[in-house]
Amino acid sequence: MRSEGYQKDFVGSRSSTCAEPCTYDPDHEGHAGWRPSDIAASLPGWLDRTPPEVILLHIGTNELDVPGVMDILDIVKQHDPLIVVLLARIINRQVYHPETTAFNNEVAALAALRIAAGERIRILDHESALVYPDDMSDMLHPTSVGFGKMKDVWLRDLRRFVPACSNAAPIFISQPVLRATKGSRYEYDAVASSVPSAGYLLLEGPAGLFIHPDTGRVSWPSPITGTHQVKILAGNALGDVTQTYTLTVN
Repeated sequence: MRSEGYQKDFVGSRSSTCAEPCTYDPDHEGHAGWRPSDIAASLPGWLDRTPPEVILLHIGTNELDVPGVMDILDIVKQHDPLIVVLLARIINRQVYHPETTAFNNEVAALAALRIAAGERIRILDHESALVYPDDMSDMLHPTSVGFGKMKDVWLRDLRRFVPACSNAAPIFISQPVLRATKGSRYEYDAVASSVPSAGYLLLEGPAGLFIHPDTGRVSWPSPITGTHQVKILAGNALGDVTQTYTLTVN
């Protein structure tokens, strides 16, 4: 965010640091092992002491408690209805856990009703951003690659509504996924940094390959063996840029 011209300040009652040369804004409100009800019980005090404008909420891994998540949203709304909540469909587990998907579906459905009533909630899909079990280091926690994919989900949506200091033509900041397996779904999240947000277009690729025009997610449900050239365009009113790569399907 800093390199793209955003002015931001992470806030929270907690602070974490990292060894040099790593640097970042250390304030946060992350609590390992806490359940939704635990967060809800402490949330009013946190909001009073370190009031946010945007909340990134990934909650439910330690207890799939839908009413608890709704309590959190109620508390945020009561504190300040102008706060924007980025509400995650939480990641699944190393071994697929259908109850997590059911939890995500229910939370998203209830949040959609709240959005329709005017609440400032944005639903983000972390669950489908990761590959299972490849992106998990244990049953509950991602690898560094998995965390990177989660970062991209947060950042891609923040770019859609957080005002930046200046407009900018797109530049690609993601590295393509270059290998796939025949018959197994291929996905790559193409991410172009720009203000305003870029739209995406597939200029070249094998039959069946598709790119979502808004999110940049490249998908191919049933890859076929071979070497395939792929060319993607990202553009906004200030210009466009292309990314070309070779996809090998074994």
